[in-house]
Amino acid sequence: MGWNSWNCYHSGVTSADLKSTADFFVSSGLAAAGYSYVNTDDGWLLYDRDNKTSEMVPDPAKFPEGMAELSGYIHSKGLKFGIYSAASSVVCSGRAGSLYNEFRDAAQFAAWNVDYAKYDDCGEYGLGNARFVNFADAVNATGRPMFISTEPYLIVPNPEHATFANSWRTTNDINANFRTILDRADTNDKWADIAKYGINDPDMLEVGNGKLTDGECRVHFGLWAAIKAPLILGTNLTALSPAQLAIVSNKAAIAVNQDELGIQAKKLAADGIVTPRFVGLAPCSAGAEMGYNGVSTASLKWATQPFPSNETATMLVNTETGRCLTMGAYAGATDPTATRVPLLMPCDNADPGQAWILPAATTIGGLRWLPAVMANNASDAFTVGGSTLYGAAHGSDPSLPDSFYGLTNLTLSEYAPEAPCASRACDDYSPGQMWYWSPRLRTLNLGLMSANHYRCWGPNCQQLTSHMPTSAQLCLSHVLSYDGNVGTNPHGATSDGDDVWGGALAGGDFVMALVNRNSSSDSETISARWAWLEAAGVGEATTFCVTELFSGKQLGHYAGGVQLPVPSHDIALLRLVPGECISAFI
Repeated sequence: MGWNSWNCYHSGVTSADLKSTADFFVSSGLAAAGYSYVNTDDGWLLYDRDNKTSEMVPDPAKFPEGMAELSGYIHSKGLKFGIYSAASSVVCSGRAGSLYNEFRDAAQFAAWNVDYAKYDDCGEYGLGNARFVNFADAVNATGRPMFISTEPYLIVPNPEHATFANSWRTTNDINANFRTILDRADTNDKWADIAKYGINDPDMLEVGNGKLTDGECRVHFGLWAAIKAPLILGTNLTALSPAQLAIVSNKAAIAVNQDELGIQAKKLAADGIVTPRFVGLAPCSAGAEMGYNGVSTASLKWATQPFPSNETATMLVNTETGRCLTMGAYAGATDPTATRVPLLMPCDNADPGQAWILPAATTIGGLRWLPAVMANNASDAFTVGGSTLYGAAHGSDPSLPDSFYGLTNLTLSEYAPEAPCASRACDDYSPGQMWYWSPRLRTLNLGLMSANHYRCWGPNCQQLTSHMPTSAQLCLSHVLSYDGNVGTNPHGATSDGDDVWGGALAGGDFVMALVNRNSSSDSETISARWAWLEAAGVGEATTFCVTELFSGKQLGHYAGGVQLPVPSHDIALLRLVPGECISAFI
């Protein structure tokens, strides 16, 4: 919790700005509420290093007293001091960066008693994470504890950052626009499972900036609190209205954010429809720890159970999520219209979309889907396309291999059994529909001999066959991302509607956030079901005592779920306590 200069001052930040922020933290009660970091972003240093010492040089016009004195002033207020650099030769404004000067710069920061280091990425992208690791090693060598926050240019969060950072950016830059704020929350949501390694960062708070209404500020702050995002303010605090100051000072919302369990709340439903989770391909040998796209051993495992209304059909249950494989509508980045893609949804034996025919355990063949309308006919087959994915390099980068982003395009096409070979030279086949179920491993393996990750079957590509050496066997898996940098709103980031978010808190409590995205009506009644939490022992018979945190009102006890009116572009942030209400929430 703290403040960063960028969203308000950009490269024009001065030491006077940081000192006035520190003063206001104390006088306004923000420090008592938990805000502690006062951080300068880009703009504090000169473009060139000292030509004798090669050290970074603070801009004497904006920071005339130097960084040590500024740090001392902030510390004298009982607060902490943060600074900015980048894992490249220049920071994003063109000033001096830390690449190849990591140990020199870390030592300089330690001498200034820096507590927080935001580490950006503004060039030399091909060097990857090595640049971040080297800076973290340099910080550790100083012996001074510093919170490290990374912003990789390739916005592809992965647990590797947890080996050298405390938090990492998961989205493109934010701005003071309600739709942008919702988009950053949606995109951050798909990486929720990685939060156990550190802190997912959907970027800083915009409360007090632009033309955000008080309701939009409540949505912004309430969602950031629920999803355990860093609460880093980014405005001229002295210009906050009383209502805005009350929002960012709300102790009950802050308590949710700082909850010791540390579980990131997820989007549970949009417009009353449970939010999907995604599937894709991953190496079958994935280890216990998550890979680039959140793939763990449990992600690869599937259980089978009969589909009640069709004795030949099977339900496929993902071990990690407890959800079943189906095909559903989802609006992606490259196709804004609703597209049928493979998804994980709560298991429902009345849903014919969850009916599959598996090949026999001893054969390789098509994994066929049985929608109700085709139950008595030859159905479509689950197919792997030959195109590579788009990576999320602040947009898209088609040069990235599929494995980097973790998801190959999966779709349905007419089932076409592979013809048997008539000779040893039989190479003309497409392995995209070839799957086999391994009862021993409980994985669904793609029967494809993969020589490299740039696979394609067009006339200008080398065709992949069993004659080529394999480098990785691919399996169907629960993955975190889908279609570039798109989040988990199945209707698209800019759509209206209502969202329900939720997650567990310490002591058996839960948080729920009911968000009205609509701009066309004054108020909307939003329904939320406790079962959407997908928590053990929580369902239609469960009773919670419900308190709305921004108003501080105890709403009463509700069994199975709740229906509440929520104004346009506003939120109801709820704390759910098991059982009936006994006393007012404090």
